[in-house]
Amino acid sequence: MIIKKLKIDDFEDVEHLELSFSPQVISLEMPVADTVRKAVAVILKSVRMKDFAGDLCIKPGTSISAEIDINGEEYFVTARGSPETGGFEYDVRDDRGDHRFDFYDMIHVCEEEDRLSCFHYDEGKPYSRRLKQYKDIEKYYPEGVFSEITDGIGCTRTFRALLNEYIKGFRYQRFPIRDDRRVAIRNDGEFVLTDSGGAMEPISLTEGERKLFEYMCFLYVNDFWKRVELVRDINHVSRPVMIPEGFCNAPFSPH
Repeated sequence: MIIKKLKIDDFEDVEHLELSFSPQVISLEMPVADTVRKAVAVILKSVRMKDFAGDLCIKPGTSISAEIDINGEEYFVTARGSPETGGFEYDVRDDRGDHRFDFYDMIHVCEEEDRLSCFHYDEGKPYSRRLKQYKDIEKYYPEGVFSEITDGIGCTRTFRALLNEYIKGFRYQRFPIRDDRRVAIRNDGEFVLTDSGGAMEPISLTEGERKLFEYMCFLYVNDFWKRVELVRDINHVSRPVMIPEGFCNAPFSPH
């Protein structure tokens, strides 16, 4: 999925804004990044809208519209705000002008993938431990929760096999701002930094280095989910990744 254009009118602190994005990446290097993040969540009916519930500034003229490309097919989505209900009314059409009531079924992703489409740095919930949590769901998730947020696949043998395969096959990745460090995955699924020879040892990182490391882990976890979806549904539509300020030109990508 590519959100080619986004238009925001009378939403939050924005009177009028029109944006164009590069393929599969939404740069949030702008003063109104938080509003754009919310607007994208509204357009895609993201689960993140629950996080904003009761905190959206919807006005009588609020309108968010987007031009979205899915495998070469264009869709035009409009969400008009309703101050009375605090929600939105949606209109989705294809390039022939026909209503597409199947659009949101077509772009559905599980809650875990949805939340992984936007990088959010939180020391208490590091992406570097996400695969480790997947390996031991009984320890890290209340009963039934992981199945719910992964639409069931997270509790299957297929998921476990893909997870173990990803961890075992992960190749050392250079840490861009420390030539003496490499990103690796331990057998338990946790991402770590090693020295150039592969040895793991305690290492002190600055806040900026820690954020960059977690951002790399965020991309690798997304890469893992792409592999899961290739097995589950070859026609799966991935969400665009939203990149925060300071990371858009990071000199690396998932392997």
